[in-house]
Amino acid sequence: MKKVLEYILSSVFYLIFGVATLIFHPIQIMAYFIGGRKLQMKALNGLLFFISQTIRVAGVKLKYINFDNLPNNRPIIIVANHHDTQDITNLNWILRKKDVSFVSKARLGKGIPSISYNLRKSSSALIDRKDRRQSISEILRLAKHIEENNSTTVIFPEGTRKHYGDLLRTFKTGGVSALIKKAPSAIVIPVAISNTWKLKFPFPLGTTLTFERLEGIEPKDFENAEEVIKECERKIHKAVKINE
Repeated sequence: MKKVLEYILSSVFYLIFGVATLIFHPIQIMAYFIGGRKLQMKALNGLLFFISQTIRVAGVKLKYINFDNLPNNRPIIIVANHHDTQDITNLNWILRKKDVSFVSKARLGKGIPSISYNLRKSSSALIDRKDRRQSISEILRLAKHIEENNSTTVIFPEGTRKHYGDLLRTFKTGGVSALIKKAPSAIVIPVAISNTWKLKFPFPLGTTLTFERLEGIEPKDFENAEEVIKECERKIHKAVKINE
């Protein structure tokens, strides 16, 4: 009976998810046309509510830890582990008061209602992993953007999303290094994401997804960007083990 209920509730969530992205796509376009990025972000927040918070419909709980008082007067580079699309939607929701961009796969920049449109309008770096030159160029452009606008970007240095258990991949250094180099005034904030790896259809009832902001890292306190990445990886590994 429990498994049947999980299938029903998970299906309801996916229905809400799909309908919401379709409804909010033209709303975002109209908002951007009328009021630019600021008004489009307000429309986006309505979408984010539906595609993040309504996962509770499927019997999944959400826990956000320590996201109060994020810096407002400097760029922020969020470094997080990555398992599921809920990582992206929840981080976007948590950071909804900021103009958030992502380092994302280029193919996500087209074809997905609402989501592709927002990636393009948020100055996100849409990278082709097979083209290193294009990838670095996009990330450097994004870094310049966050430096000049004191905005926030999110990068998942594990690379490809994982689908097996809670074990983290080794963090890659290239993307974060490029961001730090071109946005020297940015603070790096690790975020540990726990239990989204469990979100295989149907979602297990009672699962708690935890998003925890960890202590910020000042790149200037480390010898190089590689050491910054290692520190992020260490902090996130430790927090995930506690929260799983």
